[in-house]
Amino acid sequence: MAPYLEIDITLISRQEEEQEYVLALLADFGFDGFREEEGRIIGYMPAETFRSEAFESFLIRHGLKEKIKRFKTLTIPVRNWNSIWEKGYSPVQIGKKCVIRAPFHHPRKDIKHDLVISPKMSFGTAHHETTRMMLESILEREWSGQEVLDFGCGTGVLAILTEKMGARNIFALDNDPWAYSNALENIALNNCRNIRITQGEIGILEEHSFDAILGNINLNVLLKEMHNLSARLRKEGIAILSGFYEKDLQTLNESAGKNKLSLLENQSMNNWSVAVYRKGD
Repeated sequence: MAPYLEIDITLISRQEEEQEYVLALLADFGFDGFREEEGRIIGYMPAETFRSEAFESFLIRHGLKEKIKRFKTLTIPVRNWNSIWEKGYSPVQIGKKCVIRAPFHHPRKDIKHDLVISPKMSFGTAHHETTRMMLESILEREWSGQEVLDFGCGTGVLAILTEKMGARNIFALDNDPWAYSNALENIALNNCRNIRITQGEIGILEEHSFDAILGNINLNVLLKEMHNLSARLRKEGIAILSGFYEKDLQTLNESAGKNKLSLLENQSMNNWSVAVYRKGD
């Protein structure tokens, strides 16, 4: 395994929306994953693929130089990541029907939906509030025979749960090659047969429509793709969306309303929110 590079970025502003905006732009540079702290974004990528000149040019091109106070890089030596995960990665139980665990945890035969997720650097382990709320919302609904799109699937955990609950035709979509590879692995770990994983943008699904769309991704992407999400959703279909802060719900509602989506319900946890919309005429 090649060593990784940690890029520690300190922002000038400590506002949440500013940090979210910068993170959304940085995601296009090729990072495999991020860790966030207040006023800081820590990104990870293979050391051999990082070029400081290219990163500087990227920051200038996207107007990020004036938003970043400083950044520093640190090469992380090769480690036994599985051993580290076993020490610090705990299973997450959602209610009485679902548990998310890693391959090295013991199976939970007492839980109806025992999902195995090898997280690596993809998003979607249920440790984050948004993933947990998405899973809770899925568990509250009937999925038998439903056709589903998991938009920005990360680990694939949302798509996997819908199959376990009876969905019959599921597309899992992510434009990140690492997430694509990780989702393929997790689909196999859970013996799923009805999930088709695709790497790319939502535009490649122009010929498809769905009964439900799941999107746990950042606010900027949700706003940018709201029209496409609605266009892929059948009449009376539902969209379950998260990855945004509670204070941004009104902004999301306005965008959804312009695209024939009406808010059914929402909930929040630690300032993060999930919203459920239904498509009308």
